[in-house]
Amino acid sequence: MRKIALIVGDISRSGGTERAAVNMVNAVSSKKNKFIIISVFSADGSTPFFQLYKQTYIVNLGYRKQEGLLRYGVYMKLKKDLERMITKSKIDIIIGTGHQFNCVIALLSSNIAKAAWEHFVYEAVPFSSRLIRRCLYWKLNKVILLTHSDKKRYGFIKNERKIVIHNSSSFCCDESANLKSNRIIIVGRLDKIKSLDSVIRVAHMVKKAIPDWKFDIFGEGDEKSHLLRMIKRYKLEGYVSLKGTTDDIKREYLNSSMILLTSLFEALPMVLVEAQTCGLPVIAFDCPNGPGEIITNGRNGYLISGRDEIMMAHRVVQLAKDDALSAQYSRAAKTDSKRFAWEIAVKKWDGLFDELLDAVR
Repeated sequence: MRKIALIVGDISRSGGTERAAVNMVNAVSSKKNKFIIISVFSADGSTPFFQLYKQTYIVNLGYRKQEGLLRYGVYMKLKKDLERMITKSKIDIIIGTGHQFNCVIALLSSNIAKAAWEHFVYEAVPFSSRLIRRCLYWKLNKVILLTHSDKKRYGFIKNERKIVIHNSSSFCCDESANLKSNRIIIVGRLDKIKSLDSVIRVAHMVKKAIPDWKFDIFGEGDEKSHLLRMIKRYKLEGYVSLKGTTDDIKREYLNSSMILLTSLFEALPMVLVEAQTCGLPVIAFDCPNGPGEIITNGRNGYLISGRDEIMMAHRVVQLAKDDALSAQYSRAAKTDSKRFAWEIAVKKWDGLFDELLDAVR
């Protein structure tokens, strides 16, 4: 049996990284793979937002987030705590899910397999962090990336130390979305990276053309008050709604007609993978880098270049008014979602774990 430690920011959050981590543990845990999840910023006694189906030991470190130079004190403390846990729990492999954790892992003196699992687009990381990453990542045995586009950006890492493993859907789905629901769904944190003000402006543009439709936004975050003010300013109350979080996102996808994504950056957005599993047509800005590896423009949805909100509004109305086209894109989305099946990812993860252990023997 191999013991694998997985470091996440806060397992009690409903973020995409935490969802991907829980999905991977649920799929890959076995008699051969035993996981320990180390949650850095969650309070003692916190439970995962997403359900863990396999028995997994969780360590909540309860660190407080710090700003500026104080952050480095947090990361040095994390290094000491990890060294202690590695020895005590006899960990074989340690994997981080963010550049800050991955840099800490690179500094560990323990002779175990070390890997970085990158969940953010290369350009989305601050310039100073990119410099630190260049200085430290050569110490890692493997860098796991979500897209082939991002793999090209890690030119400072040898090819044999890089691997692409796509996110996979957190569920299987034999049903298809209700394309007659007249509902457009948006899923993601309410923060500036998701650029949800674009959704509200698009909704304002299409309301006269499709007044019997509605936009439902699922997520929580710091931009909530700003978005509510925008909804009021554009007089979209009842047409655009903030729904908060949900513990049954599959049901929400199935009760929708299409999904929008307006982010500034996305690695490999889990929401689009899940939406395709449910047969939802997708309309997304062609941001770096993930949407372009999920959406085939004109087959299962639309990629909008240049963050063109007018074109996005046009495509929304086009799909809303053309039932045959919407059904065609839905079928294609369902078919194309098989590229992200867990069976494919599990084989890659198992092979990676074997390779990591061989590297330190």
